[in-house]
Amino acid sequence: MAKEGATPDLPVPSEDDRTYTRIRPTDTPLNAQTVVLQLGRLHRQELPKADAWYRRPFQSTTPTYEVLLVNDGTTTTYYVGVDSELAESTERILRSLYPDTYEFTQQEWAPDRTLVDTDHLAAVEYVGQVTRSRDWQTKLTNFESFLTDDHARVPLATIVETMASVDVPMVYQVVFQPRPDWTGERDSRILALEEQHETIGDQVLTAVFGAPENPNIPRADEDRVEELGERNPKRSFDVTARLAVADSRNRAPLEEIAHDVADAFSHVSHTSYEVTGRVRTGSKAQRVLDDIRNRAMHEPSYRRFRKRPWRRPESRGIVMDDQELGALTVIDGAALTDAGDRTVKPTPGERQTLQRPPPTILEEYTTRGLTLGQPLTEDGTTNSRPIALPEALQPMHVAWFGKTGSGKSTALTSGILDNHQATDGASIVVLPKGDGMATDYMRAHYAKYGHLNNVLYYDCSKVLPAFSFFDIRDQLDAGIPRATAVEDSVDHYLEILGQVMGTERFERAVRSPDIIRYMVKALYDPVNGD
Repeated sequence: MAKEGATPDLPVPSEDDRTYTRIRPTDTPLNAQTVVLQLGRLHRQELPKADAWYRRPFQSTTPTYEVLLVNDGTTTTYYVGVDSELAESTERILRSLYPDTYEFTQQEWAPDRTLVDTDHLAAVEYVGQVTRSRDWQTKLTNFESFLTDDHARVPLATIVETMASVDVPMVYQVVFQPRPDWTGERDSRILALEEQHETIGDQVLTAVFGAPENPNIPRADEDRVEELGERNPKRSFDVTARLAVADSRNRAPLEEIAHDVADAFSHVSHTSYEVTGRVRTGSKAQRVLDDIRNRAMHEPSYRRFRKRPWRRPESRGIVMDDQELGALTVIDGAALTDAGDRTVKPTPGERQTLQRPPPTILEEYTTRGLTLGQPLTEDGTTNSRPIALPEALQPMHVAWFGKTGSGKSTALTSGILDNHQATDGASIVVLPKGDGMATDYMRAHYAKYGHLNNVLYYDCSKVLPAFSFFDIRDQLDAGIPRATAVEDSVDHYLEILGQVMGTERFERAVRSPDIIRYMVKALYDPVNGD
């Protein structure tokens, strides 16, 4: 049973101030350079300093970012979390990182706590594994290669596909923080490799025989030097990644599922720096689940003699730069498998919202007039300021199109009510459906203005409003040339006759339309006309 203050999705109440953005992908592909650029912007963000000066020396301004894939057994949801002080700026960066068709929704609860406490639990901790203790400074695979290589797939697609194939709750979490600039460490390592005094053996030989004048650099060290030069120490992150899967009814082979995703990031590995998964069960799995709930960060610490001297150094803290971080954190809707599509449920192309016009154009319609509605952002968020068709654009006809039940009548009623107050001219509405909208409008008009003095209603099945069809004085007053006004009047009259008689019958009378045209024109003769 959920504790007090929890939601159905949150068995444990969240006590810290943190905002999550749910991101719903579409089938629009990502741009690798854009991803790298925006991840670099995340690195530059800082938390605001405390108001009290005496607290500032003890306060960290380094933000903690969190990426989550949460599966409830049927649907997988993608979230990004951050301290609430940076929620707005982070969402702006995420909107720039992803295509405009991706949808964003903010919420204030912790989706990583969807796993209830149970003894039936398995987990995976992803660790960085190196050949030498400082090989964490070398490269991992750039995220761009997964988007440009036809035979590669975005690493998170493996996690999503596994979530789609099981019917038990799973949570994948990545927690990362900007790492301080380590350019100095990188440069000193390059120098040590080039002068061949990095390893203990090299240092002993140098102490006994002196430094070699022309050191012969092994091929492996040449690769290290090259990779160190390609890395970006100014835009690196400390990263912790893990996954937990639970089943309170003990129906699924949890350990087998964990082993399936343990090597999900094997292709993120590179020459001297690898990412691999360690499966945890029992109390160790519970510790991983607690770390997920607490968003625990692990410092990168690669010491060979930490546990077993014969094992390669590894750490739960992984160092990734802005070119690599996307491999563990970014999901590409266009790269999902069919199974991944079914569980993530990306927005289909025909349902994707359109990008809003630029603010300068939108501002022209944020005015009084025929109210059209409230503009939506790319993810469907409503803007509080409505847009309207200004009076200057209303000489043209306006039509409302939409399927049955889409709200055409309601929107038109609201628009005419506002337009009546904003303009001096008449608003003429033709309602062919006979669904009572005219009566509804009059009720709305009376409710807003308190009278119906200037509302004229005609039931065209009983009476038609009389007007002088051939009178062109209004057109002439509006500056329309007389010849043009006469031609328009004649053409419209012939169109009406064609509709009354039927097009086929009217066109069979070959000479009659010409005779009628000349007779109507004669009415406008300035000497003999009527």
